[in-house]
Parts: sequence; structure tokens; C-alpha cells
Amino acid sequence: MIRIDSPAAINNTNADHAKIILEAMFAAVTTSAFVFCGHVAPDVWGSETMARNIEMAILRGVDVKFIVERPGDLPTADDSPTVAALRRNPGVLVASDGIPGWNRHFAVFDSKRFRVETNHENKTAIACANNPEIAQGLERIAKAMLKPDRSIT
Repeated sequence: MIRIDSPAAINNTNADHAKIILEAMFAAVTTSAFVFCGHVAPDVWGSETMARNIEMAILRGVDVKFIVERPGDLPTADDSPTVAALRRNPGVLVASDGIPGWNRHFAVFDSKRFRVETNHENKTAIACANNPEIAQGLERIAKAMLKPDRSIT
């Protein structure tokens, strides 16, 4: 879907599928990646591939921000290669209380790709490789969460 810039949305109903989608989106990102999550859960974010894709994006000059609601629940750098990678890059890992009334975790890439929860409790989500309207709305939400910057690293 990323390769052909497909505007079709797909359902995502489990952590393993989310990990595959997000690894692919980080591998393809060119300008920006904003993630809003609870605590960088190892079952989705903790793989070596994910950590490598995130660090490669940062090295390419991509503006990467991981916005976490519960920084006290972060696994340690020893427990997660991704948390270790995020902590090696100052200003990437940021704490935020979110925005009142908004409780859906999401990731948005290049102002056009996204994965967003449709049901926070059940962790169901949709993902799309090319929907600038929704992606840019999610990006605006992420940027609002970043003010004031509360960098963890």
C-alpha cells in the first residue's frame, strides 16, 4: 500500500499486525513522524527492526516525535531496543497529557500516512498509506500536544 500510495484504509486488530504496519511506515518515512501512545508498549514498539527503522529515519533527518501519556510506565532502555533508540536521540521522546476529549493513540507519517485507533479499549485501528486530510488532522493534534515541549530525553 505504501509503495503504490494507496488511499484504501485497512483494519488493524492486533499488536503483531500493528507492529508490521508501523515498521513499514517508519521504513518509508521521509519528512515527519508523530506518534501518540500510552507508554511505547514493547509488544508493538519493542522489536529490533522497529528500533533500527526509527533510528534510520532520524539519521535521514526525519522529524520524529514520540508523545507518551504515561512516561512513568516506559520500559527501560535495557528492556526495549526502541526505548533505547529513542533515548539516544534527545528531544524525540516527549511527555504530554494529550488533549482533553482525545483518547485515541495514533501514528502519522509524512502528512499522509497514518494508523489511528478506532476503539481505545479494544485496541482496534485503521491504517492508510495516503489520506492527507486525516493525516494532517492527526498531525495538528500531535503538534498541539507538543506545546509546551516536555522532552523526556
